[in-house]
Amino acid sequence: MLRRADRWAFSESTRIQLSWLLSASLLLLAVLLPTHAGAAPRDEDSRKVPTRIHDRAQAEGDVRVLVELALPSGRRAEGALSNQARSAYRQEIADTASRVVSRLATHPHRVLRRYLTAPLIALGVGPTALRELEASGMPVKRVMEDRIHKPLLLDTVYLVGADQAWLSTTGFLDKIDERLQEAMADRAAA
Repeated sequence: MLRRADRWAFSESTRIQLSWLLSASLLLLAVLLPTHAGAAPRDEDSRKVPTRIHDRAQAEGDVRVLVELALPSGRRAEGALSNQARSAYRQEIADTASRVVSRLATHPHRVLRRYLTAPLIALGVGPTALRELEASGMPVKRVMEDRIHKPLLLDTVYLVGADQAWLSTTGFLDKIDERLQEAMADRAAA
């Protein structure tokens, strides 16, 4: 009768193959799991404008969105283009953006920003404009919610004393220490 430990004894080559198989399986799992976990629900995949943006527009009347343009050339970035091709790419972005905005002329909307080097437009739109953006024939890849985030760098300028650039290095470091001590004292008091 075999002892329990002998039943699971493997040769050296079998152990190496099993460790490679386990490593490859874990690597594959690590690569695939995040992409499936963050994927949108099935009904959202085919829509240019997600349902949650439509719902928010119905509730609030006006939403900020980023519209990703579907360029005729299909390009996404200008990094590897020559100067002449880069100029043509930027013109293609401007022309496509103008077509989208002209199609929205009969719907309440605001153009918040036109990007020169990225195929995006920031818009403030209502429910009817969202439906028009989703209409077939519009050169739109997708519509994403545009959120305003408070800039953090602006807060740190005063905190570290960067507004005191005329100070000497020692004075500057002393000012940083002073401001950090003030900030920690304020946090402790709050």
